[in-house]
This record gives sequence, structure tokens and C-alpha cells, in this order.
Amino acid sequence: MSNGLVIYDFGLGSTIPHGNEAPPDNAVHGSIRTKQATADAMKHFYETGEIVQMCTAPKGCDCPAGGCGADL
Repeated sequence: MSNGLVIYDFGLGSTIPHGNEAPPDNAVHGSIRTKQATADAMKHFYETGEIVQMCTAPKGCDCPAGGCGADL
């Protein structure tokens, strides 16, 4: 694949404030690299330059549904 887009859903949409400030207790940015599927996808990209889908939920990277893999 020559390009790609991945959207990770941590189920926190309702916690995002309407202003331009980070929501409290938002671990999304750090959590991406602590899930097996997302870490595997990043490792594959860094090694090959290829973007691959490694999330397993019916809707892809739906982390609350277990699509992002086990915690590392």
C-alpha cells in the first residue's frame, strides 16, 4: 500500500471538551504504543515502509472492543 489512514477509537469521544484544551485523564496518545496490534503495525511500517491493518475488531481499531490487541 502506498498510503493509508488509520483511526483509533478509544471510546472517549464524549469526554472531549468543546474548547481547545485536552480532556482530563486522556491517555489516548500514550496508549497507542501500549497495545499489541498497534505496536505490531508500527513495527511493520518502520521495518518495511508498508502500512498494514493489524487491528481485529469488526470495525478495525476499536480499542474498547479489543481490536487493538492486548496491553503490552
